[in-house]
Amino acid sequence: MPAAHFPQVGRFRRKLGDVLGESFDGLSRGEFAMISRDKRNPQSRNSGQVDHNAFHVVISRYATAFDALMRSSLRVRCCGVSETVEGQPRDLFRYTSGRWLWDEEERFQERYRVFNIRELQNVASEAASSGPCIKLEKMREELYDKTFKLTMADGKTLIARIPYRNFGAPSLATASKVATLEFLRTVLRLPVPRVLAWNAAADFTNPVGAEYVIMELPSGDNLADVWTKTSLEVKKQTVKDVVEIQRKLLSIKFLGYGCLFFAKDAPPGSRPVAITGSSLSSETSHRVAKRFSIGPMVTPEYWRGERAKLDIDRGPWPHPLKYIQAPAHRELAWFANYAKYYPRDHPTLLLHHPFSHEDLIETLRRYLQLTPFLLPKDESFLASYLWHRDFYLSNIFVDDQGHVTDIIDWPNTYTRPLYFENNIAPHFIHPSDEPDYTLMSAEELKSLNVDATSAPLDKRTNALLLHAFDKFTKERSPLLARMAIHPNRDTRRLPFCHVGNLWKGDILDLLLSFVSVQNHWRELFRKADRPFTYRREKDLAKLVKEREEKMRLWNDGSGILTKEGWTSNENYIAAKLFFDDFKRASGPKVKEWWQWFL
Repeated sequence: MPAAHFPQVGRFRRKLGDVLGESFDGLSRGEFAMISRDKRNPQSRNSGQVDHNAFHVVISRYATAFDALMRSSLRVRCCGVSETVEGQPRDLFRYTSGRWLWDEEERFQERYRVFNIRELQNVASEAASSGPCIKLEKMREELYDKTFKLTMADGKTLIARIPYRNFGAPSLATASKVATLEFLRTVLRLPVPRVLAWNAAADFTNPVGAEYVIMELPSGDNLADVWTKTSLEVKKQTVKDVVEIQRKLLSIKFLGYGCLFFAKDAPPGSRPVAITGSSLSSETSHRVAKRFSIGPMVTPEYWRGERAKLDIDRGPWPHPLKYIQAPAHRELAWFANYAKYYPRDHPTLLLHHPFSHEDLIETLRRYLQLTPFLLPKDESFLASYLWHRDFYLSNIFVDDQGHVTDIIDWPNTYTRPLYFENNIAPHFIHPSDEPDYTLMSAEELKSLNVDATSAPLDKRTNALLLHAFDKFTKERSPLLARMAIHPNRDTRRLPFCHVGNLWKGDILDLLLSFVSVQNHWRELFRKADRPFTYRREKDLAKLVKEREEKMRLWNDGSGILTKEGWTSNENYIAAKLFFDDFKRASGPKVKEWWQWFL
């Protein structure tokens, strides 16, 4: 059948030729006819529309060209645009929640993801057994994926999540996410949404054309919507439920550190999950070992960009020392193979202190020398558990009495030693920029109670809730309570926290953590010899002072611009004006001091 009968296919074929720089004669008219939905009547309303399954069979021979075409942000009819889509179909594929003041096109491309809308609706319809999907709309866009709401014919609502392509390893991350949610729901009996359908493939075997997870809509009210309206007693109930969820997370200990997978989907190097627990039966342990495996890390820091090409140890690790050394080995491998100089005038460098190549390498090597000393002697602190790192209001759902009905968004959830975690108290009662009142003495907490009328109401309420969290945690999770007040815990854990976050070559925080260890050495390690001595404390003090000055100027922007250059659509003009002022105030000084290095 002549290609002229297929106008969309004809344009698609010409674009493939443009992408390849050749006529692309290999994709024949016969193959185009095969992927037509109505080969017998080219004048019908379906003429030129692409049959998705047949299309993938044909186009798989030309995957490179097709991939390039998808990146060109063209709309192709194989995307299966449905009349039930809320808004413009192309807005489902592209990022629409904000803008960037620099590297904007690159940021948009990272988040651009084409998928077959109709096939996603079909999968949801089959999974829910609720009739056809009558409406699909984008709910929100997160750091690594986007969330869609699907409304079925009987009124039931489902959630679909599709990962971005260029953040980490989306196929592995999808498989691990589903296995982890299933473990949390069926083994730990936690209130998490049930997964109804999922696919971790992004090739022709997956009609949707992208990895996806379809799950139930969380029950209850989102805590972010009701928190300011609820009484103190209801809030205390929510805190009590969160403590109980943390207790359940600590009720099962894993032998090893890594990400969970279903055994049948586990990548090479994985091994059956081995767990222990005081109330765990041998039958449950055996069933878990058959169904789940512990495998490599799927978090973006191990897979983003060129790091995906590195031949490095991503786990699982049998010993905590290997776990805390892995980030340094990863970054050393990346610096050796892919590190490059960053433009001196790049906007993002105004907020960071990149050091030289030699400084970076030497600092990472020193960290590896230090790691054996960072492990506490109490081995119970190094046990491996699953943990929710983001107890934000928006991730918690509650009923009218404050009981937690669902916990969502378990990002970067893997088995790890909790000793090295940042926050133990939930973020909604202990923001990261507030002093750490967690598990302080009752007398100290009472000094911040409701009688302190000079304090803002929200801080007084948070102090009371922290007191409640302290009380409940000591009762329900004594291990967590002991860990939180362990002497010099921050001194031990901060080097690990900073080594995996050398943002734009900025090792200032890592070096400061070295100084803290050095200053507490005798207290921590008595007569043990220090592996090295850091003698540039005055230089660091100068850098800290300059950073504080820049951050003071930056904070004047009051939340309209992130350090990565992101701003909301509504604040775009205001953010540009603010950043121009910021550059004039701090830019010239910054450029004189360092050789920029990424």
